[in-house]
Amino acid sequence: HGGLLSIPFEFAVLEAILAEVVAFLQGDFKPIKTAVDYACSELGRSQESFASTRTVEGVNRLKTCLTALSFRVKGIKTAISELLDNDEDMSRLEISRFYERPNERPVPVRHG
Repeated sequence: HGGLLSIPFEFAVLEAILAEVVAFLQGDFKPIKTAVDYACSELGRSQESFASTRTVEGVNRLKTCLTALSFRVKGIKTAISELLDNDEDMSRLEISRFYERPNERPVPVRHG
């Protein structure tokens, strides 16, 4: 392996999935950031002591978009935290270990 740390396949897949999720969220954030930057510059350029109704409505729509994106990010963070905090879930995630050492495979327990 040339000194590289070998990680189980499942964790490499999880890392790839997380990278895709982050890229997807960044893709959703970039146009919102561009619009926020534009709205801020419009508000800064305003010669009047108050912003136009159109600008205020635009800022309000952007706030709604940012709030929705924030909820999605928090939901993903919560799901990941719950997975990482649960030792049983983490041990189940590394399924290649069970293929290599079948005697370590957990026995399913039926509840109810």
